[in-house]
Amino acid sequence: MSNYQSNEIKLINTSLIDPHPDNPRKQIGDVTDLAASIKANGLLSPLSVVPNGERYRVIAGHRRLAACKQAGTGAVPCFVLDLDPLQQLEAMVTENCQREQLTVLEEADAIQG
Repeated sequence: MSNYQSNEIKLINTSLIDPHPDNPRKQIGDVTDLAASIKANGLLSPLSVVPNGERYRVIAGHRRLAACKQAGTGAVPCFVLDLDPLQQLEAMVTENCQREQLTVLEEADAIQG
């Protein structure tokens, strides 16, 4: 199993989860539709997070986190990963580069970083 995976899912209150400051995606966009879907159906995919003191930082799922907060979701399922800072950045770049919405400038900035 790679370091980017975890078999453990932990329910974590959204108030304890922060966006990662090094996330290549600078703008998460409008999450209103996603928030409505989460409110109606729940969160279908866990977030991936890393510990940050007594809090957590998102590695994968920044838009889902914003939508959950907008929807008023309390605790959300999360994979808690043990990644060093370089692995965190690599995982975020990989996750975001698989998304169409990442701009060319955001992708280039992330790769350069």
